[in-house]
This record gives sequence, structure tokens and C-alpha cells, in this order.
Amino acid sequence: MSDASGQLVCRAAAGASAHYPRSAGLRPAAASTGREHSGSGRGLWLESAAGLSPALRELSGVGASSTLSVFTAAQNLPTLQPMQINVGIVTVSDRASKGEYDDLGGPALKQAAAGYGWTVAGEALVPDEKRDIQRAIRELINQGCGLVLTTGGTGVAPRDVTPEAIREIAIRELPGFGEVMRMESLKITQNAILSRNLAAVVDNALVVALPGKPSGAVECLSFVVGAIPHCVKVVQGVPTSC
Repeated sequence: MSDASGQLVCRAAAGASAHYPRSAGLRPAAASTGREHSGSGRGLWLESAAGLSPALRELSGVGASSTLSVFTAAQNLPTLQPMQINVGIVTVSDRASKGEYDDLGGPALKQAAAGYGWTVAGEALVPDEKRDIQRAIRELINQGCGLVLTTGGTGVAPRDVTPEAIREIAIRELPGFGEVMRMESLKITQNAILSRNLAAVVDNALVVALPGKPSGAVECLSFVVGAIPHCVKVVQGVPTSC
């Protein structure tokens, strides 16, 4: 549809939500601001329609070469409300925990979290041991972290045990997070098929296991960030519109 200025706007039905990876050219507000929409509808903005499926292009009435602008103030579009999230970051690495090299994954995630408007409330650096990983996660949750990001230990090496450590203390796993991270990462590297990234609910917090490589950790977080604020609300028992 078009607004009064002729700019195209693609909006899902009221009360519905949709999340698309940045690589598809369609970006939810939460993906770049760390904020959620509120109001009578859910909005999306597009940088390019090239990545949209034919069905979505037909729905929005745009061609593959169309360039779309962000939401304007027209048509009573929903406002943005900040979502305050306290984040804990756990770096899992035998060598970094021994001081054999600097931890780069933790600082990279800390910077990314700050960019999403979240507060980093605690950090930990632990070896690739399930008990140490579990203890660090639980300590951060007890400190009030509604979101815990781990980096490292998600590959296929014998010492990569982060997924197993999280599953042992999880209430439930959220498969969609891992599926999206792998799907989007496969567009960057064929080795993404080896990744065992995941997300799960532990106590009253969301725990997301990300790769150990700093760039991979930040990229994978960006692929799922749009779903995180709402998930944290639900896990913590905050009333939502869904």
C-alpha cells in the first residue's frame, strides 16, 4: 500500500507479528533498534524488495527492483516503545579462561547488546566444562539478567559442550532460534551446517548460545534479535498483546 506521500508501506495484519532476516531486505524495527512496536498493528520496513518472495511482493504490490522507505508518520503507524533488557554474557573457552589469548567474543557481544539498547549487567569467562557453564548462566540469571548470551562451544570439537550444558538446565528449548541462525549463516559460509547454536528457557530467562567467533556471534544474534524482546517478556511473565 502507499501512504499520502506515495511511499510504499508493507504492514502485517493487526495483532500479527513477522520477523525477516536483514539479508532478505526486510527489517523489523526491533532488529535495528532493540525496540518493539506497540499499537493496533505490527509494522515492517524494507530497504529493498529484491529478497521478498513473489507472494509477499504481490501482497505489498511492489516489484523486485523497488526501493522502499522506512515508515512515515502517515496512516497512524504504531509508535516504538523501548524494551529494557538486562543481559548477561558468558564466554566459553578453555584457552581464554587460562589467559592464553584475549577474549574477543564477549566484548563483541557487549558492544552489540549496547547497540540494541540493552544493559549488560554481568559477564563471565569460563572453560569448556558443563558445570562451569551452567553455574555462570545461573549466577547471571540470579543477578537479574532476563537474557543470557553465550559465545563459544557450539561446534563439533570434543570440548564443545555448551549446547549440552544448556539443555541439562533448560525448562524448554526454542528450536526456531537455532534454525534461523543456521539458515541465515549458510548464506555466508557452508560450514554453518556444523553449528549447534540454540536458544532455551532457563528458569525465568532466555539463554541464546552463539558461535565463538566474534563476527559469527554478532551476526547470529542479529538474525534473531527481532524475537528476543517479546520472548523475554513472555518468559518473565510480563503481560503482552499476543
